[in-house]
Amino acid sequence: MKENKKSKKILIGVGIGIAILIYMIPFIAIMGGVTYSILNQTKYEEKDNQIIVNKDKVIINDITSYYNSETEEYIISGYINNSKKDYSISITFDVYDANNYIIGQAYANLDMKKGNSYKFKAVYFEDDAKEVVRYKLSDIELY
Repeated sequence: MKENKKSKKILIGVGIGIAILIYMIPFIAIMGGVTYSILNQTKYEEKDNQIIVNKDKVIINDITSYYNSETEEYIISGYINNSKKDYSISITFDVYDANNYIIGQAYANLDMKKGNSYKFKAVYFEDDAKEVVRYKLSDIELY
Protein backbone atom coordinates (compact mmCIF):
# COMPACT_ATOMS: atom_id res chain seq x y z
CA MET A 1 0.00 0.00 0.00
CA LYS A 2 2.87 2.39 0.85
CA GLU A 3 4.44 1.78 -2.57
CA ASN A 4 1.13 2.60 -4.28
CA LYS A 5 0.92 5.97 -2.41
CA LYS A 6 4.56 6.69 -3.27
CA SER A 7 3.89 5.95 -6.96
CA LYS A 8 0.86 8.24 -6.92
CA LYS A 9 2.94 11.07 -5.39
CA ILE A 10 5.62 10.60 -8.02
CA LEU A 11 3.04 10.61 -10.83
CA ILE A 12 1.39 13.72 -9.39
CA GLY A 13 4.79 15.44 -9.09
CA VAL A 14 5.69 14.51 -12.67
CA GLY A 15 2.28 15.70 -13.87
CA ILE A 16 2.67 19.04 -12.07
CA GLY A 17 6.19 19.40 -13.47
CA ILE A 18 4.97 18.78 -17.02
CA ALA A 19 2.08 21.22 -16.55
CA ILE A 20 4.45 23.92 -15.29
CA LEU A 21 6.83 23.30 -18.19
CA ILE A 22 4.01 23.55 -20.75
CA TYR A 23 2.77 26.73 -19.07
CA MET A 24 6.29 28.22 -19.08
CA ILE A 25 7.19 27.48 -22.74
CA PRO A 26 6.01 30.89 -24.06
CA PHE A 27 7.91 32.66 -21.25
CA ILE A 28 11.06 30.63 -21.92
CA ALA A 29 10.81 31.40 -25.63
CA ILE A 30 10.44 35.13 -24.96
CA MET A 31 13.34 35.18 -22.51
CA GLY A 32 15.48 33.27 -25.00
CA GLY A 33 14.76 36.00 -27.56
CA VAL A 34 15.57 38.74 -25.09
CA THR A 35 18.81 37.05 -24.08
CA TYR A 36 19.76 36.59 -27.73
CA SER A 37 19.01 40.25 -28.44
CA ILE A 38 20.99 41.44 -25.41
CA LEU A 39 24.00 39.31 -26.30
CA ASN A 40 24.01 40.41 -29.95
CA GLN A 41 23.53 44.16 -29.60
CA THR A 42 25.44 46.28 -32.06
CA LYS A 43 28.07 48.35 -30.30
CA TYR A 44 29.15 51.69 -31.68
CA GLU A 45 31.11 54.74 -30.68
CA GLU A 46 30.84 58.29 -31.99
CA LYS A 47 33.90 60.49 -32.41
CA ASP A 48 35.18 63.13 -34.84
CA ASN A 49 32.07 63.03 -37.06
CA GLN A 50 32.44 59.25 -37.37
CA ILE A 51 30.51 56.32 -36.03
CA ILE A 52 32.63 53.21 -35.53
CA VAL A 53 30.45 50.11 -35.43
CA ASN A 54 31.56 46.84 -33.79
CA LYS A 55 35.23 47.81 -33.52
CA ASP A 56 35.99 49.00 -37.06
CA LYS A 57 33.81 46.49 -38.89
CA VAL A 58 31.78 49.36 -40.32
CA ILE A 59 32.70 53.03 -40.24
CA ILE A 60 30.14 55.75 -40.89
CA ASN A 61 31.59 59.18 -41.67
CA ASP A 62 31.01 62.63 -43.19
CA ILE A 63 27.54 62.88 -41.64
CA THR A 64 25.60 65.98 -42.68
CA SER A 65 21.97 67.07 -42.58
CA TYR A 66 19.67 69.50 -44.34
CA TYR A 67 16.02 70.34 -44.95
CA ASN A 68 14.91 69.78 -48.54
CA SER A 69 12.17 72.34 -49.22
CA GLU A 70 11.18 70.70 -52.53
CA THR A 71 10.39 67.32 -50.96
CA GLU A 72 9.66 68.76 -47.48
CA GLU A 73 12.00 66.21 -45.87
CA TYR A 74 14.78 66.48 -43.34
CA ILE A 75 17.66 64.37 -44.61
CA ILE A 76 20.68 63.05 -42.70
CA SER A 77 23.32 61.57 -44.98
CA GLY A 78 26.79 60.15 -44.81
CA TYR A 79 29.09 57.42 -46.05
CA ILE A 80 29.56 53.87 -44.82
CA ASN A 81 32.74 51.83 -45.31
CA ASN A 82 32.12 48.12 -44.87
CA SER A 83 35.41 46.25 -44.60
CA LYS A 84 34.74 42.93 -42.88
CA LYS A 85 31.78 40.98 -44.33
CA ASP A 86 28.29 41.25 -45.81
CA TYR A 87 25.90 43.07 -43.48
CA SER A 88 22.50 44.66 -43.36
CA ILE A 89 22.47 47.88 -41.37
CA SER A 90 19.64 49.89 -39.88
CA ILE A 91 20.42 53.41 -38.62
CA THR A 92 17.99 55.51 -36.57
CA PHE A 93 18.38 59.18 -35.68
CA ASP A 94 16.19 61.17 -33.30
CA VAL A 95 15.32 64.60 -34.73
CA TYR A 96 14.78 67.63 -32.50
CA ASP A 97 12.95 70.94 -32.79
CA ALA A 98 14.16 74.35 -31.56
CA ASN A 99 12.75 73.63 -28.07
CA ASN A 100 14.97 70.54 -27.85
CA TYR A 101 12.02 68.14 -28.08
CA ILE A 102 12.31 64.91 -30.03
CA ILE A 103 9.69 65.25 -32.75
CA GLY A 104 10.42 62.04 -34.63
CA GLN A 105 12.98 59.73 -36.14
CA ALA A 106 14.82 59.41 -39.43
CA TYR A 107 15.72 55.94 -40.72
CA ALA A 108 18.15 54.41 -43.19
CA ASN A 109 18.46 50.74 -44.10
CA LEU A 110 21.07 49.17 -46.38
CA ASP A 111 22.23 45.73 -47.45
CA MET A 112 26.01 45.96 -47.77
CA LYS A 113 28.65 43.76 -49.37
CA LYS A 114 32.14 43.25 -47.92
CA GLY A 115 34.70 45.77 -49.10
CA ASN A 116 32.20 48.26 -50.56
CA SER A 117 31.41 51.84 -49.57
CA TYR A 118 27.89 53.26 -49.53
CA LYS A 119 26.13 56.58 -49.23
CA PHE A 120 23.11 56.52 -46.93
CA LYS A 121 20.19 58.88 -46.44
CA ALA A 122 18.07 58.76 -43.31
CA VAL A 123 14.85 60.64 -43.99
CA TYR A 124 12.32 62.33 -41.72
CA PHE A 125 9.31 63.16 -43.86
CA GLU A 126 6.56 64.21 -41.45
CA ASP A 127 4.64 67.51 -41.74
CA ASP A 128 6.91 69.16 -39.16
CA ALA A 129 10.18 68.22 -40.94
CA LYS A 130 10.98 71.91 -41.53
CA GLU A 131 11.08 72.39 -37.73
CA VAL A 132 14.04 70.04 -37.27
CA VAL A 133 17.13 71.89 -36.04
CA ARG A 134 19.37 68.98 -35.02
CA TYR A 135 19.65 65.23 -34.91
CA LYS A 136 21.26 62.63 -32.68
CA LEU A 137 22.09 59.00 -33.39
CA SER A 138 19.54 56.85 -31.60
CA ASP A 139 20.33 53.29 -32.68
CA ILE A 140 22.32 51.13 -35.07
CA GLU A 141 21.58 47.50 -35.81
CA LEU A 142 24.05 45.43 -37.76
CA TYR A 143 22.92 41.98 -38.82
